[in-house]
Amino acid sequence: MTAYFEQTLDRLGDIAKRLRQSGMPDVEYKWTEGISTGELTALEEGLQRPLPASLSELIQRCGSLYLLWSLPPTLYCK
Repeated sequence: MTAYFEQTLDRLGDIAKRLRQSGMPDVEYKWTEGISTGELTALEEGLQRPLPASLSELIQRCGSLYLLWSLPPTLYCK
């Protein structure tokens, strides 16, 4: 994983942690490892075209990213 990607995932994790600490307990943050070079090659062969370089890097670095938060009802239900 490139340093930039690792820092971005760490920052998102820090943001989620701070939101939970500030009273938003419903914040969820998860990510999974990306696909291998072989899996990327198989994907591109299945699509019968190469993916753009930025998309290729993204799915090789991070398979999925999930960040969810819910605003407390007191903020939007008045």
